[in-house]
Parts: sequence; structure tokens; C-alpha cells
Amino acid sequence: KKHRPDIVISDIQMPEMNGLSMSADIKQIQQNQEIIILSAYNDVEYLFRALELGIQHYITKPISIERLLDKLVAIKDHMQLENEVKHNRKLLEQYKLLVDEKAIVAKVDMAGNISYVNSQFCHLSGYTEAELLGQHYLFTFAENGQEATLQELKDTVINNKKWQGILKKTSKNGDVYIVDVTVVAIVDANNKIEEFVALMMDVTEVYEK
Repeated sequence: KKHRPDIVISDIQMPEMNGLSMSADIKQIQQNQEIIILSAYNDVEYLFRALELGIQHYITKPISIERLLDKLVAIKDHMQLENEVKHNRKLLEQYKLLVDEKAIVAKVDMAGNISYVNSQFCHLSGYTEAELLGQHYLFTFAENGQEATLQELKDTVINNKKWQGILKKTSKNGDVYIVDVTVVAIVDANNKIEEFVALMMDVTEVYEK
């Protein structure tokens, strides 16, 4: 409770209580505590008890220092990766809150169908999320006079390049509004396009003036 160590190493044989009992108490305080159990006992019962406690690191004696150090490095690397993932997830959640507050966001799959819209998109378009999901991305765009621009948008992003420009859209009640649009492709680890994300800002008032 006082020191909160990153990793606990314990023998099973202990003066006051055995290592597995101690580990059980530690898990009550810190459920995801990393624990390495050392033991001279090649007993399946101890192994099963360790697994029941969520202990995945069990080394039998005689202890190889090299093996123990390798195990410590592996645990350390795993913990660092987990911490990075948690940190990045927290940042993404904060970014999403900031973006959703001001921007109109939509995702489009490789077939050109809308797979995600935020509340700002729904509010401006007048459509519900259910009405928008699965529709082709051209569904809410005003067609007259911007066919060439929309084709340019498609040709640009399909080649994994960012497109930015001004487009007219039509709300559910037929009103035309104008958005400043940025579209980028989202790629996987092999640089293969998986989907497209559009970030839009309502600039209707600026252009009407």
C-alpha cells in the first residue's frame, strides 16, 4: 500500500505466510499487480493456485538469473506498452470531445457509405444518426454545379492524399448550407486504405454575407 511496486517477486516459502497467500492479499489491493512467483516445488497444485490468482509468471528453482532478468525485461516492456496505450486512448478521448464540440465529423467506408457521424453532423443536416448510417456519402451533398469538385475529392483521397475545399450540402428540410471540408484516408499498418474521415466546419454565414 505504501510503495506500490511495479513488479513483485516472491518465493512460495516465506517466514510468516507463503508467497501465494501474500499474492492473494496483494491482488485484493491491486488487481493488476505484476507478480513473479519463485518456487522449488514442481507441484501442479501451486501452479493452478497461481493461475487462479491471475499470476502468469512462475519460475521454478534453481533460478537462472538470466531467465529472471529476461522475464523482468519482458514484463517491463509490456507495462510500458500498456501505459502508452492508456495514455494515447486518454488523449484520443480528449481530442474527440474537443472536435465533437466544434466540428462536423463523418466517416465513410471503402464502398462510399457513411459509417459514423457525430452529433454536430446530425444537428446541422437535420437527419438522425440512423437515417445517415449506411447512406452513400453523396446523400447529403447538393449536386448542382459541384459534380467536378466531388469527383476531384474522390480521386484525391482514393490516392491517399488530403483533400480540402468548400462544398454545398442539403439538409433534411431542403435548406442548402456550406461547409469547409477536409477529407483524409485512414490506412492500416501496410498503408492500405481502410476508410475515410471528413472534418467539416459550417461556413454558411460567411458565404451568405
